[in-house]
Amino acid sequence: MDRLLLAASQEVFFGESLENKLRILILEDDPSDAELAESTLRRGSIEFTARRVDTKEAFLRALDEFSPDVILADYSVPSFGGMAALDICQRRCPQVPVIVVSGTIGEEFAIETLKQGATDYVLKHRLSRLTPVVRRALREAEGRVKRSLMEEALRENERKFRELFNNLYDAVFLYQLTKDFKPGRILEVNDTTCRLLGYERYELLEMSRGSIETKEGMDELTKILRNRGESGSFTFETTLISKLGAKIPFEINTRIFNMKGESVVLSIARDITDRRQAQAAQEKLIQELQGALAQVKSLKGLLPICSWCKRIRDDKGYWLEVEAYLHDHTDADFSHGICPECTAKYKKMVIDRRTGRAVQSGSSGGE
Repeated sequence: MDRLLLAASQEVFFGESLENKLRILILEDDPSDAELAESTLRRGSIEFTARRVDTKEAFLRALDEFSPDVILADYSVPSFGGMAALDICQRRCPQVPVIVVSGTIGEEFAIETLKQGATDYVLKHRLSRLTPVVRRALREAEGRVKRSLMEEALRENERKFRELFNNLYDAVFLYQLTKDFKPGRILEVNDTTCRLLGYERYELLEMSRGSIETKEGMDELTKILRNRGESGSFTFETTLISKLGAKIPFEINTRIFNMKGESVVLSIARDITDRRQAQAAQEKLIQELQGALAQVKSLKGLLPICSWCKRIRDDKGYWLEVEAYLHDHTDADFSHGICPECTAKYKKMVIDRRTGRAVQSGSSGGE
């Protein structure tokens, strides 16, 4: 109906082609009065097709079957007049303009019809007003349709924006920038901000930017904002505080701009907890590798070793046992044992010594 009404008004006022003419429903019990109204409109160069009804049942059926673009309603049809028709139209088709037409209507009743939703009223003895009233009604209807379509488009765009805004991976929040360049009240947040910090949206909108920042972080942020002034963008790392008091590291991309005459700050914050942990693990690994490399380097090169006792001379000139030297310069430790060759060698030596002592002892006893 809205599109047909818009098309009808464009045909009348802008000369655009229409497959279907303007449809006018006439609630009138006197056929001659209906014909007079139709003749007046045609003389005014309005092309239309009309249907006349004179009962409530026929009126309701015409609303469904005929789908009128304009309704002309006699105020005083027996058992079913203009006021009753107005009430039905307000519930069934509020976008369709209703013009009350009557032979006699006082000022009080005229005002009442307008309050009930009538677009205008025309007296039957002044039908010369009918054509301009219909034209104006169509213009207003066209304006309402256009506004309705624009409002619907705006609502749809807002819905899409809100859905995108709330499904971003990063936290996004907007806050005021005071005249002395201090972070002020929080104006807007997305769902990710609420989830990461543990607050409800309404709670954050009642808080200031400083309520979710450490004191050190606020001091640093204020310093940056003052240096940047009323415009510009920058990125920094800081720590935000959750509702439960947890300190969460964030990388924040910030932009200052003017919105409705007020300086505001838009922040897009990414939780870098995993990054910080990965950096710490990497730094630990680097330190361990550097330590191991230092140990390897300490044994690199020529070692001065005694060819007889096998002691090693250290950097201070002291001669140390191999075990002592390696213990001081590496993390190695020792467990002592005897290799097979030394076992065979020293076992024979021990046996020979014991045999020699036994022979010597026997000889001394014989004497």
